[in-house]
Amino acid sequence: EVRLVERAFGIGPSALTEAMGMLNHHFAAAA
Repeated sequence: EVRLVERAFGIGPSALTEAMGMLNHHFAAAA
């Protein structure tokens, strides 16, 4: 997950936002 965040920072804020959205969706589905 850390690598994903670092990669998102390298790509741009939009990628970071998308990554966070995916993580939130994953945790919401797991809950």
